[in-house]
Amino acid sequence: MRLILTAVTAAAALGAWGCKPPPKEQIEDRLKRDIHLQFNNLNNEAQARKENLRKEQEAALRNPALPTPTGTIYSTYQWDVDGYIAENFECQVCKTRQLLVVPSSEYLCKSCGHCPYKMHSFATPAAKRESPCKSCLDAPPQYNKVKEPGDMASEEALKKFEGDGAKIKKMYEVTSHDPEKGIIKATVRYVRRTWSYDGRGAVPVNDKIIVKAAVDAKWFPTEGAEGVSATDPQTRYTRPGFHRQDTVWVGEMGLEYRGTTMTELWRKDEVSVRPWKDIRPSR
Repeated sequence: MRLILTAVTAAAALGAWGCKPPPKEQIEDRLKRDIHLQFNNLNNEAQARKENLRKEQEAALRNPALPTPTGTIYSTYQWDVDGYIAENFECQVCKTRQLLVVPSSEYLCKSCGHCPYKMHSFATPAAKRESPCKSCLDAPPQYNKVKEPGDMASEEALKKFEGDGAKIKKMYEVTSHDPEKGIIKATVRYVRRTWSYDGRGAVPVNDKIIVKAAVDAKWFPTEGAEGVSATDPQTRYTRPGFHRQDTVWVGEMGLEYRGTTMTELWRKDEVSVRPWKDIRPSR
């Protein structure tokens, strides 16, 4: 009897569901979940491409009859439902135009090395060349810990710079909602970074570059570590080479969520951002 009542209740709920679309909040939660899933799948695919490259290298090292892989380029994607992109933002110190992704772990200008969100007062020219300066640090200089921008990097604060040519755009923005049909349309903006494989690994990389994530540090080969671990990539590979970040692109697309299906309606050509200049020989 309980099973029959459960079945009747479920059927009644499905009937009511079919007559009236679910509320906007519920549809939007599903859309956000599917967008997260899409970008996670793309990033997981990139990780698999890297792993396959290393496996082919190790196999060719053990068996000279196998062809040596020539390398691979892959892309990683950054998207945050609560984030936004600041295009053509002018650094308040060096006046360099750049792209900012907020929230992010990148707090310093890629040209001058100072916090781009606020004006600095420099007593001497040498103080301006100091990067990061004492006002950019959140700890004594010997720890070299960069201070998080906090409220200076909020959307409200950066909106003030739109008069200087900056464009503040949300990474997720609902453009329309049809409550009768239960359809939501949204604009999604994302950042795509391409990574190129440097098979020689001829240019050493210092610790500051690794902190700035300009290279994929997890895949550095460890000399003499062959056979130490079968699973840890940091001690698994002995051949030289690693992936360097190459270019950065900003993409924009329109999505529609109807029922349980997400459909891409349009996609703009990705816009390239100035490549990172963080890779320098170790000193």
